[in-house]
Amino acid sequence: QLHDYVEMKKQHPCGTNRWQIIRVGMDIRIKCQGCGASILMPRRDFDKRLKKVLPGDEKADVILVITSAFSLSFISEVIVFD
Repeated sequence: QLHDYVEMKKQHPCGTNRWQIIRVGMDIRIKCQGCGASILMPRRDFDKRLKKVLPGDEKADVILVITSAFSLSFISEVIVFD
């Protein structure tokens, strides 16, 4: 899914093997978390090269929920667990 972190079968030449998905459609764009380079590849190739989905950043999910709530013009209570 969009903004998930993934590990591919081969690492990037910069030495990092952590990528973030920044575009999803017929093509997938992933961004290297080491050097910031991005690669666009067909979904079929992405599925072949994917090794595993890594656990994401929980704080980013909380920010997304808060932003969505404000954009819908209602918010009753926001609870953030550390």
